[in-house]
Amino acid sequence: MISARKCQFVIVLNSIFILMPVFAGEPNESKTELKFETSIETMTWSIMVGKTEEDKLKYFTNPGPVKPSYVANILLHEDYPLSGSANIVMDRILESPIAKKFSKEQQRFLKTELAVRLDEPERIPFYYSKWLYAMSEEDAKLMARAYIGGLNRLADQNLSRCKQRLSEYQQKFDKEQKELSEKQSRLKIIEKEYETRKEATYRFSSESEAADLAKKSIIEMDKTLNALDIELAGIREKLKAIDKYRNEPDYHAEMYIRLDEMYIELMIEMSGLEARRDITEQICEKQQVFLSVYNRLINLRNEVSSLEKSINIGKGSIDNIKNDLKIPRPWLQPPKVYRNTVTIYPVITDN
Repeated sequence: MISARKCQFVIVLNSIFILMPVFAGEPNESKTELKFETSIETMTWSIMVGKTEEDKLKYFTNPGPVKPSYVANILLHEDYPLSGSANIVMDRILESPIAKKFSKEQQRFLKTELAVRLDEPERIPFYYSKWLYAMSEEDAKLMARAYIGGLNRLADQNLSRCKQRLSEYQQKFDKEQKELSEKQSRLKIIEKEYETRKEATYRFSSESEAADLAKKSIIEMDKTLNALDIELAGIREKLKAIDKYRNEPDYHAEMYIRLDEMYIELMIEMSGLEARRDITEQICEKQQVFLSVYNRLINLRNEVSSLEKSINIGKGSIDNIKNDLKIPRPWLQPPKVYRNTVTIYPVITDN
């Protein structure tokens, strides 16, 4: 019995079968054209199940009761990242429409989950072996076609998603560019307004110092307004009391004269307090407007900065995807099979 490790001495018995665009009626199955070679060299049925403590591959020979008769050997380039584990390889096969063409015996065999073996590069540098076991030679060919067809479809899906992401990133990029232009124009207007107000209030202070001074001024003005409101409320109550006594008929003339004098004095005092209150309120409003403009300025600056960062990231993402599409990355291309050839070997199993 000849082991799989000596496959370089393949003796070609049958003529080469060229797989024409595989099953033209099945979409995305024909990107990688395969050639099949059937060898008279026999192989064993062995499945890799893990690694030993010495970090070497560990195989089980004839691991199950349902024994395959043929195996398809595919050499897939290591740059192609979509081959995955044995389970993933099996998923690619079963997802293919070609899987419906498997014989009933092959379908039963696949349920054992012992139909796939993966080997590290050994015979051909940079190429990994995929061994796909089958119950018949035709099933072995179908296994290879289904697997490669699945990888073709996966590459198509990746390419489609890549183009979709490019479209989404480009739309977001264009939208953010427009927003940035609008916000930059608004920022210039607010910067000019802010500088005018700062020049009139806190000319020699920095932006942060001016904002702190405005906040402190607003707090002090609020306190002053509260105190003035209290004083005005007291004066208004005094005026009400004076009015009440001025309307009483039982007082001497001197009392009415004194009440009139008190009334006039309180009116004068109230006018002064109201004037102070008006000025205080104006100052407070001016500080509030200044602080509002400052906050708008800071917020808009942050928005512009955030948009600029997002646009730079978006531009990088767009450039990366365009580069991936310009020189397609392996995951966007059909799988690279060595010489586009799959070799079919008879399998010898112990009875």
